[in-house]
Amino acid sequence: LMAMGRPREAERAARKAATLFERIGDPIGAGQSRRALGEAIARDPARWAEAERALTAAQAIFRDQGYEWGLALAELSLGEVEVRRGAATAVERLRRSLAYWTEMGVPALQARSLAALAEAADDHSDEPVKPNGPEVA
Repeated sequence: LMAMGRPREAERAARKAATLFERIGDPIGAGQSRRALGEAIARDPARWAEAERALTAAQAIFRDQGYEWGLALAELSLGEVEVRRGAATAVERLRRSLAYWTEMGVPALQARSLAALAEAADDHSDEPVKPNGPEVA
């Protein structure tokens, strides 16, 4: 739904999924749904704080479950929101995410991390931003 430009429908679906996963006792599913919810909400600048709460909730679930993939993805999503609102914490968060995706060999998420870092650099063109991670092929 997000890829089709339908964030409100994506938000409703993610909320419903999170509720269902919580009801059946699947914390990873609930965390993924909360992350998707945060990404859908983040499309509206007026709701960035709400998006960050959903993404932080997902991050906490993944941390509690020891689910590094989900944690790195939530970190990436949070970093993207922080870049949009100009938060200083975005660059370090995105560097951590990039390091994980580089280590795991996931080019699509490496590229997404690098794109967010580039956006952060554009927003602060007087302050160079470097990935500070392993070389990305």
